[in-house]
Amino acid sequence: MVRRSRFWFFYALAWLPYAASYTIVFIAPGGNRLIPALADTLYNIVPAALLGAVVIRLCWRLPWSLHYRWWFFPIHLGFAILYASLWCVAVLLLGMGARLLEQGRLVFILFGGYALQWQLFSGLMIYGTLVSIGYVLQVARSLNEAENLQAQAETRAARAEASQTRAELEGLRAQLNPHFLFNTLNSLMALIRYDPAAAEEAFERFVALLRYTLEAKRNGQPLLGTDDTSLADEWQFAEHYLALEKLRLASRLQIKVDLEDDTLNCTLPSFTLQPLIENAIKHSISPRAHGGTISIVSHLEGANKLYLEISDDGPGAPPESLRKSTGLGMSVVQRRLETRYDGRAEFRVETSPGNGFRVMLGIPQDGIFPQSREEL
Repeated sequence: MVRRSRFWFFYALAWLPYAASYTIVFIAPGGNRLIPALADTLYNIVPAALLGAVVIRLCWRLPWSLHYRWWFFPIHLGFAILYASLWCVAVLLLGMGARLLEQGRLVFILFGGYALQWQLFSGLMIYGTLVSIGYVLQVARSLNEAENLQAQAETRAARAEASQTRAELEGLRAQLNPHFLFNTLNSLMALIRYDPAAAEEAFERFVALLRYTLEAKRNGQPLLGTDDTSLADEWQFAEHYLALEKLRLASRLQIKVDLEDDTLNCTLPSFTLQPLIENAIKHSISPRAHGGTISIVSHLEGANKLYLEISDDGPGAPPESLRKSTGLGMSVVQRRLETRYDGRAEFRVETSPGNGFRVMLGIPQDGIFPQSREEL
């Protein structure tokens, strides 16, 4: 309602320059004819504006569409002629009414040949201007509404994707407990009997691992406002996890680490490394009697992208088998990177029979290099 009222207010204001031009035209020939010129202006502008309001409403009732062009333009041509004709009649009737008030008698007025042509032509031009403005506003409003709907749809899709990813992340975090908690506790109980000092160190690692999980669950570092963390903290968590897994696998689990110093303060989403390492242990190390080796490598390309590589020397698999995999770890990490970095992150997996798995991540750095939790 307010929007319509504002529109009609500006519609009325838009006629003022047109009325001023009419006044100047009417006052010019006679010199001192201001009052008659204003009267003549009102006789012409008021009916044009009132009939124009009907034209605007016609545009609302007859929306712009090229699908109806075969009858759309003929209809408007007919209404344009009707508008110009009604305007001419209205101007003559108002002029006759004014003469009746002034002289007390009815005087018929008719346009001369040139004046009639000009009046009809002006009526057609006014109609065309009103229709053009009406449809331009209509198309602009439609485009704006379409953009708003698209933006809302994209926002809803992004929220849905983020919610799905967060739910999967919660499942991934919860998976840490039942997946390896039982084996770890069994290993710790056995270690207490034979090597209490080593058991104490293992318990400390276990507590640190659980603390990191709880902190990440509370949205990571408060300074970032997200669940981002530094590579140093993420690696420390993964290192605790590997140390506890080594209690179970012993020499069957070999680890090679090459993390460049300038990458340790780079940021990445928490729980990025551990699921990939766990995936390698589960599929490439544990099933084999002689175990295998996991390699973790990092380097910084330029100043704005962290590259991580997690690989193993396991049996590998045909590349097409990745599409059929139902594993949660890698898929959640991939979706989180896509959502968090809006498609700017890289995630690639290379494998083939006999050549193990190799997962490569490229994580954009947006100038946020937090200190580790121990330094905060």
